Parts: sequence; C-alpha cells; structure tokens
Amino acid sequence: MRIVLRTTLHVRRGQWKEAMELEKRWAAHEAQRGLPPKRYYRSLAGGEYRNTYIWEQEWESLAALDASYSTYRADEPEAQELQTQSNEVFSSVRYEIYSLLPGG
Repeated sequence: MRIVLRTTLHVRRGQWKEAMELEKRWAAHEAQRGLPPKRYYRSLAGGEYRNTYIWEQEWESLAALDASYSTYRADEPEAQELQTQSNEVFSSVRYEIYSLLPGG
C-alpha cells in the first residue's frame, strides 16, 4: 500500500531564505540515504497562513517510511545540526500520513 508523508511547516517571519537553504541541505542529506524526493508547496490561500510551507514524500509502505527515518536521524551529527537549525527557522511542524486511493 503506497502512502504519502505530508509535512506542514510554519516558517518564522523573515526566515524564508533560511528555510529554503535549510531544505536544500535536508534534501541532499536525505538523497544520500536513499529517501524519496519531495514535492514542495507554499500556501497561497485557504486554511493555512501565508508563511506555510508543505512538502510531501511518497513511500511504498508505512514500514519503508518507518525504517528509513528511524535508522539515520537519531544519531547522526549532520542530522542533529540540521534539526537544531530547523527549530530556529520553523515555528511549528505537523506530520500527516495518507494512504493513496486507487485511481488517484
């Protein structure tokens, strides 16, 4: 069952440049570890406010997502540094996991 991890981040005011630079570093870090590429969105209207940034990753299964994220972030110095910087740039983060429906 294919799934999508959707992550919604609220960027602190005046921190868009830092957020995008940080995301480039996260993407390179994750690509080196074989994680799937992300799709990126920025809220223009609707439920989220303007400083909202969203990314999604598609996975073969929940087990694949769990295995990939649990094996590298916790103890790698680079990941720890990126996480510390993320905490300074984003005021909040929300994770959602969806299963893909047939025909979509």
